[in-house]
Order: sequence, then C-alpha cells, then structure tokens
Amino acid sequence: AWWDSPEDNDRDCCDRDDVPSMRDVEAVGSAALGLTSRIAVTGGIFYGFSQSYLRGSTGLRLTATDGFSLSAAVERHFRSEDGPMDEWAFGGAIGWRPVATSEVALRAGASFGLETSRRLIFAGAMIPLRIVVP
Repeated sequence: AWWDSPEDNDRDCCDRDDVPSMRDVEAVGSAALGLTSRIAVTGGIFYGFSQSYLRGSTGLRLTATDGFSLSAAVERHFRSEDGPMDEWAFGGAIGWRPVATSEVALRAGASFGLETSRRLIFAGAMIPLRIVVP
C-alpha cells in the first residue's frame, strides 16, 4: 500500500492539507543486481489496482545484516498515464526479516519528488522469487 501528499487541486483527499492519504494497493515486481555481498542496484515495476496504472523506480540498496537492509536512492519514478510520481526523487527504505529462516521481509520507505515535492510513503510485505540464470 502507498500513501502520498495531496496535490494543490486534490485537497479533498485528506482532512488536513499536509497529511498524506492512502492512494492505492499495488502488486510489485522487483529485481536486484548484487555489486557486492552488501550493495545492489535495484529496480521495480508497480501495478496499482484501484487506479489501474504502472509505475517504476530504480535505486541502490545497502544491506547491513542478513536480516536488516537499508536503501538510499536517487529514483526515476515513471507512470503509464498522466498523474503523480512521474519525476526524479530521493528515496530511502528499511527492510527487516522478522524470522531468520524465512524469506518474507517487511519493508517501509519514502521518497520525495524533486520537481513537485510530493511525498510518497509505502509499507508492505515482500516475498522474493529467485530466478537463477545459468
């Protein structure tokens, strides 16, 4: 799920002008290319169910331990239709695997649009599917 700040012409989405509101629930497909055991280049494609859009971003992830990761990125957000998040942004996220033997990770993060100053906040659970290319 993701939340973002209201646009000037979209102030009715919130009770207060500066409070982010929930916008959509998304399915995410992401990939990571490990540069070292602790640094990876990442990318993702996101599909929004209620507004029926595609968006994506790329960035860099730093892994602190096997169960905890931090990411910091300059991201290029893009969309399949006109709307928010079609811009460059600074972003960051944290990820945590609560059960060491599980591949399921809880992840939360945020990004800040460089052109519009929009704030995007997300949270969710991720289950990796590993694809090994011979």
